[in-house]
Amino acid sequence: MLTPTMASIVFLAYGLLSLIFSRFLKDKISNERLFLVAWSLAPHLVGLIYSPSVLITLLVLMSLCINLFIVYKGRFRIIYSGVTFLFMAVIIQIFINPLTGL
Repeated sequence: MLTPTMASIVFLAYGLLSLIFSRFLKDKISNERLFLVAWSLAPHLVGLIYSPSVLITLLVLMSLCINLFIVYKGRFRIIYSGVTFLFMAVIIQIFINPLTGL
């Protein structure tokens, strides 16, 4: 059985919270792009702190670059849906953890 790492738990929580926050805050945010940059940075920074291996660190950094590019291009719906965060949680948990032996 796979034991969840803190990095995958953080991304799972942000993926689920993105759906909730998109419902409540979408029309009330004055600077939507800056909010999404901060929302994208937070789980990646926490994931970097709790990453137990170099593979997870590299994966988190690549995901951060992809998320910031998505925000830069104005595809806010992708971030609001939480798909990128949930995808990262699954990738870390299923593929990276067995490789690192954690």
